[in-house]
Amino acid sequence: MKAKKVKKMRLLSLEIILFYFYFICLGGCMSTGATNKDFADLHFRVGSSHLEKANFPEALKELLQAESYNTNDPLIYNNLGLAYFMLERYEQSEFNFRKAITLDSTFTDARNNLSRVLIERGKYKEAREQIKLVLEDLTYTQPAKVFINLGLSYFREHKYADSKEAFLKAVSYDRENCLAQSYYGRSLLEMKDSERAIQVLDKASGICLKVNFDEPIYFSAIAYYRMGDRIKAQARLETLVQKNSPFKDKAESMLDILRK
Repeated sequence: MKAKKVKKMRLLSLEIILFYFYFICLGGCMSTGATNKDFADLHFRVGSSHLEKANFPEALKELLQAESYNTNDPLIYNNLGLAYFMLERYEQSEFNFRKAITLDSTFTDARNNLSRVLIERGKYKEAREQIKLVLEDLTYTQPAKVFINLGLSYFREHKYADSKEAFLKAVSYDRENCLAQSYYGRSLLEMKDSERAIQVLDKASGICLKVNFDEPIYFSAIAYYRMGDRIKAQARLETLVQKNSPFKDKAESMLDILRK
């Protein structure tokens, strides 16, 4: 998103609460002084705060309130798109991202978000068309995100050579990006380059610990198994079981195979 489009969305929690109750308690007074834009901005800020804290139903409720007061703010529609995406309501998410860029065709972040939801809906070619437009904005400050989306579009289509190149590009912009490193390693694994996949996935495992994302640990175990190193494969799988990872069931199944 261009700098001129950036708005601050964060307030201290106490400020949000006090501000919110000020509007409720003094509703009679506000009705003569506040504009619809004021109310929209209030609900937008509260909804965005919920979004940052992963309170997605609450975020959606507040952002819908914001929309009811202002139907011409692309920021509201972008954040509605994010809320719907996190609630796995991809059709509604796509609609809101499209609305955001209809209102502001220069809203690059919303366009990149649109490409992501298009990938989730299996519209890979259209997603790449949007990504191409995003890459034309030389002022966009988060290129790693763009190349991650490009990589995902190819990975989901099993075009692993293309996904590898896109994720490698994302890594060149942000070496500490968990998703970029993880899918770069997975692309190598799908291309049967297990030795290089191990190097990347082990690095990704360390980076992704910060966000509690266990996927590279699991696929690192698979890579070690394919290389014939059952001990290291077992060690990584046992780590997933011990920490009660979302990959615990898969890890236990693979451990049963290793122990036979």
